[in-house]
Amino acid sequence: MQNDDHEIMQEMYHRCVAETQDLREQIKEKEEVWDEKEREYKKTDDLIRKLCEDILAKDQEEMRLGEEYSWSHVPVNDLIKRARKTFIEYNEERTRLLNKVLDISEERREEIENLENQIERMYNQGITKKEKHTSIEEIKEEIADEKRQKDAVSRITDKGVREAAMNGSIDAVITEDKDSLVELDLVNQLIEDSGMQVPMENSIPVTPQREIANTIRKKKQEKKRKSYRINLEDYEKKMTPISWRVMELIGMDGLSVYSQIEEAMIIESNGDITKSRLRMIVRGLSSMGLLRDEKVNIPLKPKMMVHYLTDMGNALFETKYEKAPVISEAERIIAEHDNLTHGYGIKTLSDLIRGFNIYQEVFDYNRKNPIKLSDGNVYIPDIIGSYGKQKDYFEYERGHHTQTDFNRKCNKMAKVSRFLNFIVPNKEVMERLMKQVEAWIKSRGIHTLKNVKIRITTVPALKSLDGTKDINLRNDKTWQVVYDLNKGDSPISKV
Repeated sequence: MQNDDHEIMQEMYHRCVAETQDLREQIKEKEEVWDEKEREYKKTDDLIRKLCEDILAKDQEEMRLGEEYSWSHVPVNDLIKRARKTFIEYNEERTRLLNKVLDISEERREEIENLENQIERMYNQGITKKEKHTSIEEIKEEIADEKRQKDAVSRITDKGVREAAMNGSIDAVITEDKDSLVELDLVNQLIEDSGMQVPMENSIPVTPQREIANTIRKKKQEKKRKSYRINLEDYEKKMTPISWRVMELIGMDGLSVYSQIEEAMIIESNGDITKSRLRMIVRGLSSMGLLRDEKVNIPLKPKMMVHYLTDMGNALFETKYEKAPVISEAERIIAEHDNLTHGYGIKTLSDLIRGFNIYQEVFDYNRKNPIKLSDGNVYIPDIIGSYGKQKDYFEYERGHHTQTDFNRKCNKMAKVSRFLNFIVPNKEVMERLMKQVEAWIKSRGIHTLKNVKIRITTVPALKSLDGTKDINLRNDKTWQVVYDLNKGDSPISKV
């Protein structure tokens, strides 16, 4: 019996020794694997840190000159998060830059194409060398006249008269032209280099040759649209129903102001679309290069965001809906007023004046109907208020004119109305404008401005009168500053 127990115990002992030996071998194998894994981890960690450091070097906030870098002490996971954020922002910035370059390149390409079309139409119409020569001679004469005018002004001995002539308040009389120093060879070279003889499109009559040129142009545009299609497929894959709806509001309804787009989207969705989500979608369309964004600071609506389609956005819209997008509000304002800040300031002011119910009509798109002056120049008011046959003219001024340009503008206004009405964004601009007004009165001469009144106020001050009895833009009490030039060159009222 004892022998059996001894054998059993001995067998169990050998089995335990064998299992222990096996476990030791497994541990040894595992240690080798772990050592290999650790070496690989260290290599990976080192490579990841180097990659993250290369990315973070693109971020100016991370690169602080004069401070010791502390990236080696940052845990690798935190370093990856910081690098990923920098990588996304860097790529977005590069994308915006490339899209801007593409837009500019496309605009230049279209300009070149339009010039080629004009040259082609010019040859088709059989423009003769004699006609070209005549136009060059006219340009030479204009340049020579301008030079003679400057020489005549410089020869005026009276300082006051010379300053008045330079400011544009009087015209210098040219009594001789023998002192002209225009180098005709240089003028000829400049004219030839600039290609001034190319006529504008609206100066060319409709002819069969022009119809042929238009057909060629349409074929080129169709070819351009086809070249877009491969690229546009990538954009279409990224679009969502909400993204398309934003494009529709801009391309079909002509909306541009973000608050109007947001209001329309939220009303349509019955509140299913949150403001934050919509903001992300619009930002995504901009980062894709389909929308242009511009922040506009105007009275009563600070930091207003404005959006309109880029060339790529126009192409994508036309491919999707098989028709060209309408001209958005922002594009109309740029065409009318040159820039969005000035244009939306005029629109805000004209909407405010409309709300007063003083005028039957208020016009703020007046470029197509300029007022012709007796001297051959034209005056284009920013805003016209009309009631019956009476009209009032208003200028929205931001204080960016040079004194010479401001003088010319006031000279034009004084030929149209005895009331020179200026409305400005704030008191700071009003102070600057008052100095320009007083400089114009001095250069022009108060004796030449009898019965003229110059009135200035700010948009916020005008807004504060909304709903009161004082809203009468013909009443001096409505204005903060009034110059009655019958009573002197100082303001009779000033706030």
